[in-house]
Amino acid sequence: MARIPIRPATPADAPTISALIQQAVRHGNAADYEPEIIDRICANFSRAMVARRMAEREVFVGEVDGQIAGTVSLRGDKLYSLFVAVDRHGQGIGRYLVDHLETHAIGKGVRALRLSAALGARPFYERLGYRVLAFEPRDDGSTWLMLKDLGAAGT
Repeated sequence: MARIPIRPATPADAPTISALIQQAVRHGNAADYEPEIIDRICANFSRAMVARRMAEREVFVGEVDGQIAGTVSLRGDKLYSLFVAVDRHGQGIGRYLVDHLETHAIGKGVRALRLSAALGARPFYERLGYRVLAFEPRDDGSTWLMLKDLGAAGT
């Protein structure tokens, strides 16, 4: 797939982003987390919670054929909430979104990017050059704390 258009999300995107994330969580995380944990994660991405996060983070969406196919966000030196529509998995959208976010972060002077990866997402991020720092046991879904050196800012 060719690179996709990526743009800053707008408040009008919150319902679509919320639905995309909840569907992706229910589909992609069911093998790694108990149903009650999946429910907690999904509640954490309700429309209202997504809208609140949009005010606190820089949120981006990638589009395919004019439809939101994925999302990712940045706050400080941390990548948050990378999700791709279930019917778009395996098309490189996640990689494009991470590439975009890394370039954006470098432009803001970030030298290393942190993230908390869902259990099953660890191999994806490792392929992109992230390394595991620690396992994070959490009541709302344990994760892997990961880090990628982005090099000297602006280079």
